[in-house]
Amino acid sequence: MLNTKPNALLSSRPASRIAGVRTISTVTGFEGRLLKEAVRILEEQRTLVADAAERDLTADDVLVLLAELGRRQAEVRKLMTEVGGRVGLPIGARARILRYLLVTRGKVVDKEELSGVSGIYEWARRVRELRLEEGWPISSNENRDDLKPGEYVLDGAEPDLALRDQWRNTSAHARAEKTAS
Repeated sequence: MLNTKPNALLSSRPASRIAGVRTISTVTGFEGRLLKEAVRILEEQRTLVADAAERDLTADDVLVLLAELGRRQAEVRKLMTEVGGRVGLPIGARARILRYLLVTRGKVVDKEELSGVSGIYEWARRVRELRLEEGWPISSNENRDDLKPGEYVLDGAEPDLALRDQWRNTSAHARAEKTAS
């Protein structure tokens, strides 16, 4: 699993093994401003939670806090997606998910990672598309007992068209059974 200690987060993954991604040795210019803005928003989130911890909260207070944290997290996600685009990551969620799965091939990744990488709420649909439309061998708890719900593993470096056809047939059969009931 990914080490989320502050400095370990960036150093725990090797430099990109995927061609086309440039690195920024010293973040300056526009990317640096975007990252500083993301840090400012995250610090605001921390302050909101710290302030809430000092008060007696009602259920409505918690709802308002959750809404505000969600709004600010969306701002951070947008900023980070722009930084990613500026360093050569694909703009589309499906392409970013595939790239991340290739970088972490053979390792378990969870839904939170894929959500963060994709920058969208419909990330699970993109994973299914990679499986069903392109034939990428992405395992989940549906086909591997050692995986928990929300965990995924890219099992190969290339799409498998026979597997794609098998998944399509299984998926179509499941949909037909669901409509028949």
